[in-house]
Amino acid sequence: MKARLILSFLLVAALLTLIGFGIYELIQLNPNKHREQIINWVESRYNLKLKLGLIFPIIYPGIGFELKDVEVDFPDPERTRPELFKAKSIKALLDLNQLFRFRRIQIRDVILYQPEFYVEVGPKEKERFKNLVKPKTEEQKQKEAEAEKTLSRRIFKRILNLFPVEVTEENIMDTNRVLVSGASGIIYDKRDKPKKLRAPMEFGNIDLLITKTPEKNTFSLRVSADHPYNQPGINPLRFEGSGKMFVSIKPLDLRVRMDEAKWGENPFQGISVEIKREAEKTLLSAMIAGKLDLHQAGSLLSWAPIKYNPRQDRFSFWGEAEYQYHIQPGENNWEKYFNIDKAVIRNFKIVLYDPKERHGKIQEPLMLGNGRIEISSIQGSHPGYIKLNFPFPYQEPMGKLKPFNAVMEGRIKLARNFSNIDFISENGSLGSNQIERLDLFFARSPGKFSLTGGINLKANDLSEFRQILLWKPIRFSPIVKFINFSGTGRIKLDFRYPGPGEDRFWYQGSAKLRDVVFEPGMVIFPVEKINGELSISPEEISLPFQWLSISGMPFQSDFVYKRDTKDHRARFNVHSNFNELDLTKLFLSRGRKYGPQLQVGETLSPVMSIWRGEFSGNRVRYGKFVADSVKGKWKYKDRMVSFPNLTLTYKDGWFQDGGSWIDFRLARTQEFHFRGHFENFKFKAIMDELFGYDFFVDGRVTGQGYLSGKFIDGKIQKKSLNGYFKLTVRDGELIGYNLGIKILKFLGFKIDEKKYGLRFSKAKTELIFKDGVVYFEDIELRSDVLEAHCAGKVDLVQESVNLWFAVYPLEVLATLTKPVPLIGALINQTQESLFGSYAKAYGPWKNIKIEPYLPLAEKVPKAPGAPAFVPRPPDNPEKNQTGDEDEKE
Repeated sequence: MKARLILSFLLVAALLTLIGFGIYELIQLNPNKHREQIINWVESRYNLKLKLGLIFPIIYPGIGFELKDVEVDFPDPERTRPELFKAKSIKALLDLNQLFRFRRIQIRDVILYQPEFYVEVGPKEKERFKNLVKPKTEEQKQKEAEAEKTLSRRIFKRILNLFPVEVTEENIMDTNRVLVSGASGIIYDKRDKPKKLRAPMEFGNIDLLITKTPEKNTFSLRVSADHPYNQPGINPLRFEGSGKMFVSIKPLDLRVRMDEAKWGENPFQGISVEIKREAEKTLLSAMIAGKLDLHQAGSLLSWAPIKYNPRQDRFSFWGEAEYQYHIQPGENNWEKYFNIDKAVIRNFKIVLYDPKERHGKIQEPLMLGNGRIEISSIQGSHPGYIKLNFPFPYQEPMGKLKPFNAVMEGRIKLARNFSNIDFISENGSLGSNQIERLDLFFARSPGKFSLTGGINLKANDLSEFRQILLWKPIRFSPIVKFINFSGTGRIKLDFRYPGPGEDRFWYQGSAKLRDVVFEPGMVIFPVEKINGELSISPEEISLPFQWLSISGMPFQSDFVYKRDTKDHRARFNVHSNFNELDLTKLFLSRGRKYGPQLQVGETLSPVMSIWRGEFSGNRVRYGKFVADSVKGKWKYKDRMVSFPNLTLTYKDGWFQDGGSWIDFRLARTQEFHFRGHFENFKFKAIMDELFGYDFFVDGRVTGQGYLSGKFIDGKIQKKSLNGYFKLTVRDGELIGYNLGIKILKFLGFKIDEKKYGLRFSKAKTELIFKDGVVYFEDIELRSDVLEAHCAGKVDLVQESVNLWFAVYPLEVLATLTKPVPLIGALINQTQESLFGSYAKAYGPWKNIKIEPYLPLAEKVPKAPGAPAFVPRPPDNPEKNQTGDEDEKE
């Protein structure tokens, strides 16, 4: 204490002496008087520009000063901004006790208020710091020599000699406290290659407190900062941490350990950083461990300095991660900085595509969720271990979707800056299906990326993959819910995606199928017992000719799938042979699967796929109708089925199709449009087998024409029947006690009471179907004893008739000296034809009344005009230019 008083007294006495001699005026104690001298002194020795505000000397609680509005600039005009360092205020205080008692400098406090730093990373900035000190000129040396001779300088030196003070590194390391408040800064990346930072890296709201501890060169440390800082669209989280720091300047040795730290609500279990200088090299090592909310961390993808791709921030993900990461010393920056010791991510969810952000064909979010990821031992480009476990497919809400568990385990290799990601798995599963090998190779370059890989999958249960078709993001049509498949097999596939703007996705491989059942829902038919090797490529997927089963019917067929590159429609080609085919199991029964929830006649969604084929077989069945053989083509497109070049034989007769087609475009409705030529068909049998009518007319019928109609929920709609037929029946017979026999008996012709019926040699007519009513102007029938004519209509909807008959005995016709034209005589009545017997029949089928009528007094109505045949709607003329066979038909 005594020594301190003596030193203080001596200093005061020295100052008073200087004032008394007039050498040092009192005003000279104001350092602001010398600001320009300080600025000139700094700028003359360093390649810097210095700006200083007011300077306040401090003598308590320690000797020091406070500088206001400090700014240090680089004068280089090529720099992004001139400022290197700025601060609202800088305070520095020396410990008086250490100064006067022990004559050593020990910094008591260093306080920086709102400091700012601006640094460029690159060769030019290195050159600026390298040339920071200016070489002294001869003029400077001369001025310094003259200044040393002044009286004030000699007195000042004399005082310092009386009280020598030693300034060492140890003195500096004994600084009691460093306080930084409201610091900020920007780092600009000016390196040519590789340019790691995509935008300036900004820091802000940094508060720092460093306090000396009793241990040598050791300090307690408390720091907080906002991160990310000043990034539009991102709400920063506050980093807060406390721990210890060891510092040594020669040689450089900086060690920081955070005992407690967190980023927002994400705790760190440990943070340690070490920087050393060895063999002219600065070595960095670090370790970070903690827990992390991935949704909060996902905001870092939008952080401009590391935003390598403009789309990377479009991914949204959630989950909780527990990790340990370290940086090790090394020459290779990637091997040095990227090392994941271990990481476990639970409840992982990622949205890969959100239709709200980008308009496209996918209308539901494409995501993975409820996953678990385990990672360990990733060191730079050296392979590490990864295991993925997640339900697939995944959607929210899950609804009726029943995902299977997908597990992939293997090695992962990450190249510098994630330019390449290689994943190889030899142990995985998709539900019950075993992944024996999976290779994924992702490559990224500026502006583009690509993906290649391959898979070897042992399919133990293909039915599990049906859930993928029910996945909302790719379920473009309700039809997929009716698609089913099952069986086993092995799938080997290589694939490649060259990236946006390049060729389309490429793949090639094979699928060995065993006892596979495939039901394509509303498209065509269920296919069973598929055993063979499926060839897979972008151009086509094909199955060689083999025996299989369609709706339980043995079938020999091949299969080819193609997708047109212009209209992107899938095309299926099938060539088939069969022994027996039931058409109701191929087409008409399919419409019922929509169920009653859809309104009758409601327009169904488009079916983009096109099915085509050729077929031949021995027997074709449609209800009770059975053809002896069939051959032709078929096409299913836009929910319509047609049968180009169809021919069939039936009970010693034959049929040639003339453009028939079936329409499935309306819910619960199937419209048929039949047209063709037939020869020698058994009339009674075909009417019963096709339409369910027990006609009393039989014989061999030949003719041509067309008929349209519709089924609703499998029931024929009689009012929908429209068409035209020209028919000739030979070797026929009126069977049983039918209407024709009743008319003949009414007119007085002798009929065998024990065996009703009448054989005839020929009958011919033209029938017009209109809205379920059959019209005809003349049905001509000739037997051994008579010639009969009939005109009128048969109402199939109301089940009634309105008919007019004229019967001419052949013995009467034989007496005529002049032939009388009887064709159409009922419609066009003349005096010459009035020699027959006449009757009319009318009323409901169950109670038909028969009466005579006078030909000239009662006129028989004519039949309406025949409705035109409705052909299949033509394909889009613009698409006909593609040259595709489907479009040309």
